[in-house]
Amino acid sequence: MEDNLKELKKEYQDKKSEADSRNINKDYNEMKSLLKYTNKLLKDAEKNQKKWNKTWDKFDKEYQKLGETSNANEVIEKLDDNKRQFEEQKKHSEEVIKKADEIIKQIDDKLTTLDEEKK
Repeated sequence: MEDNLKELKKEYQDKKSEADSRNINKDYNEMKSLLKYTNKLLKDAEKNQKKWNKTWDKFDKEYQKLGETSNANEVIEKLDDNKRQFEEQKKHSEEVIKKADEIIKQIDDKLTTLDEEKK
């Protein structure tokens, strides 16, 4: 993401002299904020992945206990809880990825608009 910001800044400096600076500045700031938001979403996705890994580890431990314990119903309930947590975290991760994809599309659209304005 930092590389993208540097590249965006360089493009901004190049295009600044070629076009109306108010529009370019507005587009630059908008794209900069979108890139920062995308970076935040990706960090959130990493956190969710770590949570998912913890849930999966719990699931593995409970699965191993299943053969060791005589109280199978309790273990099955814990497994169901872990599965439910996993599904919730998976759904949230998919939403974060979808939002990131939408932001990237907006950035691409802005770049296309800037290129068209340049011509």
